[in-house]
Amino acid sequence: MGAIPGLPKVHLHNPVLAYEVGDEFMQYWHLADEGRLDAPFVLVIEGSIPNEQIKSEGYWAALGTDKKTGQPITTCEWIDRLAAKAWAVVAAGTCATYGGIHAMAGNPTGAMGLADYLGWGWRALQLPIDLAFFLDSTPAGCLIVLYPSPAGATESVVAAEAWRTLAEENPVLREFEPDVEGLLVNRVGASREYFRVGTDECYRLAGLIRTHWRGLSGGAKVWGEIARFFEGLHERSS
Repeated sequence: MGAIPGLPKVHLHNPVLAYEVGDEFMQYWHLADEGRLDAPFVLVIEGSIPNEQIKSEGYWAALGTDKKTGQPITTCEWIDRLAAKAWAVVAAGTCATYGGIHAMAGNPTGAMGLADYLGWGWRALQLPIDLAFFLDSTPAGCLIVLYPSPAGATESVVAAEAWRTLAEENPVLREFEPDVEGLLVNRVGASREYFRVGTDECYRLAGLIRTHWRGLSGGAKVWGEIARFFEGLHERSS
């Protein structure tokens, strides 16, 4: 692509339309996963997503193989790896959006739409990334969300109705002390982690990201530092 003057050139990596095959085709997926693509990317999902958790062996759908294990990388794992790093994640068509006819009762794959897989509850908060800190701010007079980013902690207001729904389902969210502690959420890749921590931990994470972020996607080093940060939280909370 790139035939329209004034618009940036776009590279399409689609298993049906690509000229490349095998490792040559898959290299761009692995570069995006490792934070070495050196360009922003949009992840487009077409077709319903099978539930890889409801089978005893094998897999429902996969693309490419893991370099370390030699095993197939499932569709679900690719979504886990790339969704949080993409500029946007797009569900193309009714199957990818809602599961389509494949989501009918009785389908052994447990097919679902993208929002079903990623989680409707958190998506209703309209968060631009999957790493965030929620804080009841007295100066702001409302609940705010802080995104650790290469520019520091970026502040935004939370969708109130969506948060109320989550608080009803998780009453502990109402127990946090204003301005002092909050909810740190890590849904990057396959992670689904939620920590009750002090505000200092949020700013420590923001400083870590600001220090180690390189290029548009951060680079492998910063993602390793983020992983170690959360490993430390696990150790201190156990």
